[in-house]
Amino acid sequence: RLLKQSKFPHTVFLPSRGAHVYNTDSEVDMSLASKSQKRTPKPQPHRGGNVHARKRQAYFTPSVEEVVAAVRSLYADGLEPFGRILLRRARERCAAGLGHDIDDAPMVEPRNLQRICHSCSALNVQEIDENEFTVLLLDEPPMFVDVTSPSDPYPAALWAAAASYFGSLRGKDVVLPGGRYACAQALASKGLRWLVGRSLGEVCHIVQLAASQKK
Repeated sequence: RLLKQSKFPHTVFLPSRGAHVYNTDSEVDMSLASKSQKRTPKPQPHRGGNVHARKRQAYFTPSVEEVVAAVRSLYADGLEPFGRILLRRARERCAAGLGHDIDDAPMVEPRNLQRICHSCSALNVQEIDENEFTVLLLDEPPMFVDVTSPSDPYPAALWAAAASYFGSLRGKDVVLPGGRYACAQALASKGLRWLVGRSLGEVCHIVQLAASQKK
């Protein structure tokens, strides 16, 4: 294939906790008693406000303003704000506010996101099926790239440059992130000349065509 995607999802390896060797039975009893008295409070979802507080939470609930800003950013990228993409974009923006990678940012609870979208008068939520929805702005016409279209509107020079680029990759550079969106983001971040001026939506479409048609 012209474009080879990873078969494995991103994996995070956590360091194991060091073992403690107890010298006496009394030390064991004291340790158990100490642990029984300490209770870790259950983390509560963050609801907007101070973005730095989100780092300590497993989940956070973005504010209405944050959700609208995330939707507008997807419009600017030419990407339709489907629920699954909007979830990731909201998390990306949270990570940027924290100054961390997206893997270090808290997750966005899908049902909370959908509830916020329904409650916002600036957004129009359209249900696609029981598992997916799309969110549209009422003050901006929808102009999105159909990233799943089999039609190829790109010039032959782009595909020749793409073939040359992918053919030059070696070692770990050959493997790109799994998933169309993440793969497109990785390519867009490299500043490749043959992708200059292309929206992220167009790069997603190029990735789709490369993976499905260009062999």
